[in-house]
Amino acid sequence: MGDLRRARAAVAVRPGDDAALAGLGNLLSELGHLDEAGVVLRRAIAAMPRAGHVAKLAKAVRFREGETSLPVIQALARDAESLSIEDRIELGFAMGKIHADLGRDEEAWTAYAEANALMRGRVIYHEEAALDLVARIAKVFSADLLKSPPGDPAPGPVFIVGMPRSGSTLAEQMLTGHPAIRSLGEANDLTIARAEVLGARPDVPFPDIIAMLSDDTLRLMGEAYRRRVGTGVVVNKMLGNFAYLGSIHLAMPGARFIHTVRDPMDGCLSCFFEHFAAGHPYCYDLGELGRFRKAYDALMAHWRAVLPPETFLEVSYETLIEDPETEARKMLAHLGLEWDPACLDYTGRAGAVRTASIAQVRQPLYRTSVGRWRRWEKWLGPLKEALS
Repeated sequence: MGDLRRARAAVAVRPGDDAALAGLGNLLSELGHLDEAGVVLRRAIAAMPRAGHVAKLAKAVRFREGETSLPVIQALARDAESLSIEDRIELGFAMGKIHADLGRDEEAWTAYAEANALMRGRVIYHEEAALDLVARIAKVFSADLLKSPPGDPAPGPVFIVGMPRSGSTLAEQMLTGHPAIRSLGEANDLTIARAEVLGARPDVPFPDIIAMLSDDTLRLMGEAYRRRVGTGVVVNKMLGNFAYLGSIHLAMPGARFIHTVRDPMDGCLSCFFEHFAAGHPYCYDLGELGRFRKAYDALMAHWRAVLPPETFLEVSYETLIEDPETEARKMLAHLGLEWDPACLDYTGRAGAVRTASIAQVRQPLYRTSVGRWRRWEKWLGPLKEALS
């Protein structure tokens, strides 16, 4: 809580400074103090209307008619052409959320579509290469390659994987209520451990290099990861690890995987409405997004088929929303742990949340996100076609 005290002190010294106010508001959001965050962020916008301040407020609160900050925000949006591309993108995603909150669907979709188009022009994404890589992973990691993993079978490492906006943060928050579980968040420890053993740029690229490694090298990779994360039941929620389940199993056959799955239309729409801080470059075009989701689903079906069933658990986003205790119990049983009711007290848990689910995970579960895509169906033709 030292960061929060320092942020409050900065505002006390500079009460009219928009940067200090935005810093405090963002930290309050991450810590789950959403009502106070809204008050502070409105002060930041009043002091100096900026795209970043509006984006933080849109994340933290649900906009309603009569919102006091709305006239200032709308004036900023009318002058968007004068902003930098980065600010236009950030403001565009925020305006999409604001219009959607207010039931202005046409305006919301226009804002989201324009922001995504601008973002697609900024990211580097070679679709053919990305889809080929996902397919190549399934070919390399055959059932035969995975049948006799040489690594240490000791239990402990846990990996939550899934597409963005699939419920992975909610699953992680539930698990970390258990006293035996420690979470790393979205940590790069697997990449770092692999680089320790193979070097930052191995001569043979992934995935082909894994099939060429000796048993000793695979064991060393597992040992390097365990050294980094420590002992016990340690959860890593880096979603990109979905590509590495085969190599993780070879290096650490005691590892356990939890795959969060959401309806493709709902999941892809939620991705399209999200301005990600980093990664996920396939999310900014509906066709590309749908085709990546199909390739992703094919790879996850492959992992289900070739990994030992005791290592792999699938958790449905929709069931997690409808019956959280049953799904939490399944996850704990998968990890060999007894039930603890603290797993259901995720909304008030201490600690910062910095993923795209910054506000949702702090609220009681709501079911309006299930089947949400139907509200926006008339604009989703390219996504439907890509998923079909």
